[in-house]
Amino acid sequence: PTFYSGTLLPTAAVNAGGHAAVAWSAGAPDTFHTLLARYEVARPAGPGGGPGAGADTTRPVIGKLRLNPRRFAVAGRRAAGKRRVKRGSTLRFRLSERATVRIRIDRLQRGRRAGGRCRPAAKTGRRCLRLRRAGTLVRRDRRAGANRIRISGRIGRRALRPGRYRATVVAIDSAGNRSKPRRVAFRIVRAR
Repeated sequence: PTFYSGTLLPTAAVNAGGHAAVAWSAGAPDTFHTLLARYEVARPAGPGGGPGAGADTTRPVIGKLRLNPRRFAVAGRRAAGKRRVKRGSTLRFRLSERATVRIRIDRLQRGRRAGGRCRPAAKTGRRCLRLRRAGTLVRRDRRAGANRIRISGRIGRRALRPGRYRATVVAIDSAGNRSKPRRVAFRIVRAR
């Protein structure tokens, strides 16, 4: 048949699959039939005016990050007598929204520049600090507002060796947005 015209029926509704009834004329101009045609359903524009606008793109924010104490021994079994060095520490911070918190621990090692790199065994060259990853702590579903995380000085069951370290803290919300990293340095000492 020859199609003279086609219009969406006034009472037709596009369903979830994108189908709708359409009236068209074939042959005689006053003869009408209906068929089921497929239309692509446009996604409604969000507040921003573009497709998919309104999605969560806001980064979580970490505020008031501090570690106390910043010099401590690895937490473990209690020793007899009075302890002269604190065991373990507490990381305190604030979150702008609920998020998972990842804490990357790097050991800081002194070295010297040699061959364009910071090498701990080099004896000549400019002094430098080398970062060596020690591990990562993950704390899920932390609430918005004030938070605290106990830092034992262990990654899993492995104790950190005495030395200087740096903790890099990042928050990741449910939409996958990552905060700007916040850092704090600390030192692991021998228990006495």
